[in-house]
Amino acid sequence: MNRAMSLIDEAKTAEERYQSAVTALSADFAASDLNGVDTFADCHIRFPLFLLATHYWEGRWLLEMEKVLPDIDKEQKRSGRKAVIPRWHRRMMLMPCAVATFATLPGKMTCRAKRGNTFVDDYLYDFIDLLIIDEAGQVLPEIAAPSLALAKQALVVGDTRQIEPISNIAKPIDLGNLRKFGVISGETDKTSSINILSSSFSSHSGSVMACAQNACRYQPYPDLDRGLYLFEHRRCFDEIIEFSNVLCYRGHLQPKRGPAKDIDLPPMGYLHIDGAAHSAGGSRFNPTEAQTIARWLAAHRESLENRYRQNLESILAIVTPFGKQAQELRQACGAVGIRVNGAGAMTIGTVHSLQGAERPIVLFSPAYAKGMDGSFIDSSTSMLNVAVSRAKDNFLVFGDMDLFSRAPYGSPRKVLNELLVARPENALEFDVQPREDLKKKAAEVKMLRDADDHDVFLRDILASAQKTIEIVSPWTIKSTMEKNGFLSLMRDAASRGVRIDVYADPLLNDRINDDGVSQYDEAETALSAIGVNLHPVSQLHSKIVTADQDVFCIGSFNWLSADRVGRYARHETSLVYSGDEMTSEIERFRENLGLRSPQ
Repeated sequence: MNRAMSLIDEAKTAEERYQSAVTALSADFAASDLNGVDTFADCHIRFPLFLLATHYWEGRWLLEMEKVLPDIDKEQKRSGRKAVIPRWHRRMMLMPCAVATFATLPGKMTCRAKRGNTFVDDYLYDFIDLLIIDEAGQVLPEIAAPSLALAKQALVVGDTRQIEPISNIAKPIDLGNLRKFGVISGETDKTSSINILSSSFSSHSGSVMACAQNACRYQPYPDLDRGLYLFEHRRCFDEIIEFSNVLCYRGHLQPKRGPAKDIDLPPMGYLHIDGAAHSAGGSRFNPTEAQTIARWLAAHRESLENRYRQNLESILAIVTPFGKQAQELRQACGAVGIRVNGAGAMTIGTVHSLQGAERPIVLFSPAYAKGMDGSFIDSSTSMLNVAVSRAKDNFLVFGDMDLFSRAPYGSPRKVLNELLVARPENALEFDVQPREDLKKKAAEVKMLRDADDHDVFLRDILASAQKTIEIVSPWTIKSTMEKNGFLSLMRDAASRGVRIDVYADPLLNDRINDDGVSQYDEAETALSAIGVNLHPVSQLHSKIVTADQDVFCIGSFNWLSADRVGRYARHETSLVYSGDEMTSEIERFRENLGLRSPQ
């Protein structure tokens, strides 16, 4: 009780002193207006005091140097504590902030101390007034520990939602070290081990930033980790940083740049690519994806350079989860004249290559393809958070969009997918690029251009197929099928025993006609009447036609909905691969659709 009463008296005295000080500053604001007082002090009090302190310490430095000047040559060679500490004090009088790395700082804060009959190296423990650690989310605890031992206080700045540090110490070794040095007992149970590891000072799963948050008692935002936050974000357009806000920061970020404007590409865009992924050791690569990105960049180089008045290499960066895909991208981009090595090279690499950097445009190459779960991308929120938040104007995904649409709800990929498909204009258009793996297998490869080529091809398939036909057309419109004669051709094919399966996206076909029937239901009724199966597949991006086991056509053409003439007719391309070796690719395609289509 006595201590409580004493603290209350101290608080009253402090409040009276504060009221007196504020009144002396200005009569333009109330003492309770903390923001007003703070702003006034910044503009009228703190800067003059800073200048005064600067000149004061300059004078102190002159006086101290006057003392050591007569013996300056010998003084510089002294390494004992009595010489080193005053030397650091003199330095700080002129330059109170020193910058160092964790590798060099401990070596700077040394002195010589006598132990028995010999001199040994010693450190200036607890000597630094304030150690400020930047990018602390990337620093392993054991790397920072020596420097922290030299400081009285630490201000730790970073973001655990960015890239984590890379540790070479495995979890069993980590636990073994903790037991060896008495941090945990040999009998520690599993629950206690988990609690200790969750404190974030273990090497294999911790960071200095996480340690600081775990130790900090200040938590003004219960739904976030402990500590203070800088919420204002000025780098990205609002549409881009919304992803990070939803995924990592619980909506607390305050976008300050504003919505996208005066740009030719969507702030959040994608180009669907039906490629094939290959394994290489523990990595993956997707040649079709890399080739498409390189040719898209070559096609858009002039317009991008004219817009930004910079070289393409400075405007854009490419990020991928896999080192092998980064090599594939460098090779493909180098082949079209993009500088990928040396000074001024384009940044192409894993997400670590962009940590702390930014570009007007960032391309993301996932490298995965159909049939793969892609869960590695979701193993940490940091991968996509860093990749997306480095883009100032545009974040563009070049890959198989099924990888994102099929991701688990709430995962980083799913959150990204919802933003990418939110607007139809987010879908980019570009000529489909040939797949080298299919070219090697196919007996014949043919390019289809524009609506006429596609219509002739589909009519031929409907007239000649013997067993099966599959048509993947995200938009499927009855009037388009009637106008182009597809319904009658499908009826004839079905009547001769051909199984025809059409796959469409119900959400894309949800427009209600004048009779109150949705576009999807209308198409389903028309197709069912002639013996054709219509399968609903949500968030469908592929445009594919297969026939029997030897024809596989893939491209960008909406087979059963595209306008053939008029202002909405577009330049579309597809590639037809024919031959007996197409069977495995067709089976892979069917298996993937079967997983996505309700039985």
